[in-house]
Amino acid sequence: MIFSSDMPGTKGGLDLFITRKEGENWTRPENLGNDINSTGNELFASLDSNNDLYFSSDGLPGSGGYDIYICKYNGSTWSS
Repeated sequence: MIFSSDMPGTKGGLDLFITRKEGENWTRPENLGNDINSTGNELFASLDSNNDLYFSSDGLPGSGGYDIYICKYNGSTWSS
């Protein structure tokens, strides 16, 4: 599961974190890092059938406001 949070360890306002279900428990959330998160807010994360990550950000260069971005999944991580 990928979600937005302002928990300790964020780069900006809201960062994207990932947690995985292992058995009956969820792993400790991991920040997706500086290649994806900005000093602004990253919101509305979604994965497609190829595990490509779609999200909205107001902290990356774009047209203004909350633009939509995609990070391709390479089998182990997402592109910047």
